[in-house]
Amino acid sequence: MPASTDDVVIRAHCEWLRRTGAAPITQRYRRGVLYRLSQSLPGRLLVATPAELDRWQSQLTVSLSTLAGYTSHVRQFYRWAVENGRCGADPTARLPTTKVPRRRPR
Repeated sequence: MPASTDDVVIRAHCEWLRRTGAAPITQRYRRGVLYRLSQSLPGRLLVATPAELDRWQSQLTVSLSTLAGYTSHVRQFYRWAVENGRCGADPTARLPTTKVPRRRPR
């Protein structure tokens, strides 16, 4: 079975992450977030609209810290995609940034 367009672009992005020296855990988390995002979008990753990404973010039922991490991974992916000519504009440009409250010591 041939790989989907999303699989190909996620692999390319993760290969770029590896070559930039990103930690293996970062690579693994990014891959997981992008695969889950691709499953929740109505279309392909590279044609996602700001409204679709806003809907994705608003439907997540995770902690604020996790939400901030997911949003960061998705933003970095789209910055890479724009810089490498894979999509024309960054659909995450107006995606809300999650402010994580300062944690208290245990």
